[in-house]
Amino acid sequence: MVSHSPNRLTLRIRTLLAGLLLIAVIANLGCALFRRGLPEVEGLLSPEEIRERLAAHAEGWQTFTANAGFRLTAPEIKGTQSFRGFIIYAKPDKFRLQSHTILGLGAFDFLVRGDQFWFYYPRERILVTEQDADRLSFLPMAVVEEEGGELSVQPSEVLRTLFLVDTDLLETRRVRREGKLVSFESPERNRPYTRVTIVNAATGAIQEIQWYEGRRPAPDGLIGRAKFEEYRLLSDIPFAHRVTMEDLRAESRLQIKLDKVQLNAELPERLFEFSLPR
Repeated sequence: MVSHSPNRLTLRIRTLLAGLLLIAVIANLGCALFRRGLPEVEGLLSPEEIRERLAAHAEGWQTFTANAGFRLTAPEIKGTQSFRGFIIYAKPDKFRLQSHTILGLGAFDFLVRGDQFWFYYPRERILVTEQDADRLSFLPMAVVEEEGGELSVQPSEVLRTLFLVDTDLLETRRVRREGKLVSFESPERNRPYTRVTIVNAATGAIQEIQWYEGRRPAPDGLIGRAKFEEYRLLSDIPFAHRVTMEDLRAESRLQIKLDKVQLNAELPERLFEFSLPR
């Protein structure tokens, strides 16, 4: 039997309580920092001030690299798949994602250059390109049905949205304010949709983008949305580190969580070239 002197036992109890108190303080501090998020301005930004801020933030970076975690839910994959990867992106429409599964095995290589893209699965040696629109229907808001029923794939448009490259707010048709939130209604570029961009006027950050079928946002016409969360300041530029995109027609959902984001890294052109491995 092991016995402890009263003094030693008291010291251990005090040390344990002090440790628990320190953990509680750190946890509360972390929660407070997370709640605070981006700094708020005095008063609320006007629509024109929001446009100017977003334009300045978009012009403040040309490339970025990041580690990323993904969760994709879609009927085509019969549930949810999670994977991690490394992203490189150069404005306006050059993007590459090389991913691997949670176990570290090779999953796929996805490269976009303007209207062209290559989606390659090395394990099965399957290559999907812009000629195979129906095979990418699981990617939220990427497939557009043109007049006549033909399908076209526009992944570059999805990327512009995910990374807020340009929001076209200067083409706004209607502006509405409700409390801290300001909504900008705009015709979607190159697609038969109406886009509603919702901005927090206290921080100037985009909270959500909604898409509606047709040229007016009808209550029953919502077809997709993208939510932007976990903003962090990178070189004084607000950058969303979690983005969730949903396509209500295809019942698909993609969540991206970014980590170790680096802005304006030098990205050689060869990183955006695709060739099949031999």
